[in-house]
Amino acid sequence: MGAGASVSAEVLTVGPNGTYPSLQAALNVAQNNGEDDEIRIQAGLLQTSATATLNENFFLEIIGGWNSSFSSGVDDPSATELTGSQSQRVLSLTINAGQVLVRNLTLADGSANVGGAGADIVVDGNASFELAQCRVLRNAANASTGTGGGGGVRIQQLGNSTAEVGQCLFAQNLVSGGTVSGGGLLVTADDGSFTGNGLTFINNSAFGSVVARGGGLAVDVGGGGDPSATLTRLSVRNNQVVSDAVSEGAGMRVINNPSASGPFVTIEGAEFRGNRRDGSATGASQLEVDAADGNVTLRSIAVVDGNNVSGLGIDAVSTAQVYAINTTAVNNDVDGIRHEDGSNNTQTQYNAVAFGNGVAQFVFGDDGNGNNLSAGNIVAIDPGVIDFANGNYRLSTGSSAIDSCINAPVGGIGLIDADFEARVVGTTVDCGAYEWSADQDQLFSDRFQSD
Repeated sequence: MGAGASVSAEVLTVGPNGTYPSLQAALNVAQNNGEDDEIRIQAGLLQTSATATLNENFFLEIIGGWNSSFSSGVDDPSATELTGSQSQRVLSLTINAGQVLVRNLTLADGSANVGGAGADIVVDGNASFELAQCRVLRNAANASTGTGGGGGVRIQQLGNSTAEVGQCLFAQNLVSGGTVSGGGLLVTADDGSFTGNGLTFINNSAFGSVVARGGGLAVDVGGGGDPSATLTRLSVRNNQVVSDAVSEGAGMRVINNPSASGPFVTIEGAEFRGNRRDGSATGASQLEVDAADGNVTLRSIAVVDGNNVSGLGIDAVSTAQVYAINTTAVNNDVDGIRHEDGSNNTQTQYNAVAFGNGVAQFVFGDDGNGNNLSAGNIVAIDPGVIDFANGNYRLSTGSSAIDSCINAPVGGIGLIDADFEARVVGTTVDCGAYEWSADQDQLFSDRFQSD
């Protein structure tokens, strides 16, 4: 996105000491004044239900954390909380042109039908949207018996738009209804590009009487032109899907729909821990990938301690290509890593570590239409981790998985591991999601002993 609003941007102040008493009042000015705008929101708690349609090709910043004179602010999303008071959606933006940046805010206690109780964002054309340094807390979207998604935030991308979410916490958000996706976050992209970086999802839920997908988040790309989604540095913990019919992706669910070109999805550097399935539906995984077209690349993904679920589940059909590199799957109640495939697709699983799971470590299945799976450098026993009993599955000094895998598998090894540290220490990559180093060994040994 751009560097920000210009020095000549109109500054609009919101809060008890501001020019405008509400965010809505400031947006009413910003969406029609024909210039760049910077909306500064005073630190504190502000009851909010704001909506705007932006058609002008200008830059708009909405920034929290300002002092009472609006002369200085803090980079702390907890300083300013916008609350829907459990009765209304906090923020709704339709962005047809220009660039919008929302940062340093907590979006909390929103309530909405269908989705996006904390924020409901539509980005179209060549417009762009960024949500940064945020907290999204305790929002609830209820679709009744219909289709809904994004209990905390829903982002819908159309045209050649771009959207980005970075350095945000999603916690205790809920989506419920018939067919639902994304307890904390739902991203749908027919075209354009989405980027997520430094995101944490804790204790979010998706309750679906028909289908429940993505307890923490769901990413649904394709169906249009050439969409892409790239997610790095993810922590997805203790989220849940609940259904008596169909459950998919207790932590995260990804789907690639057929598109003119693509879609392309990359997830690199992520830990899924303790996500669970409730209800009588079976077959869910912590991370679920359903690919009908395009390319999905999974690098340095840890799926551990899953409750009533498998670790990683991949189902590819048609001409989809799914590349999984450096996966660690440990102590999931069902299987560690599951592959199912249809005709003409390509799947790989390289440099993986899977052990201590409840049923099978690896399931390289076939749904009856052909088998196009390539696998190598698979470790199906404990290679020597720091502390299995207490959930520390990083490699210990002397582990047989250190410097034991290949640097150039199909799809590449990427730059970071599941701890967001350098992917290669030395000359050869380790097996599994966590790269060993002397510093990391001491750090995580001390951390787990002190917990």
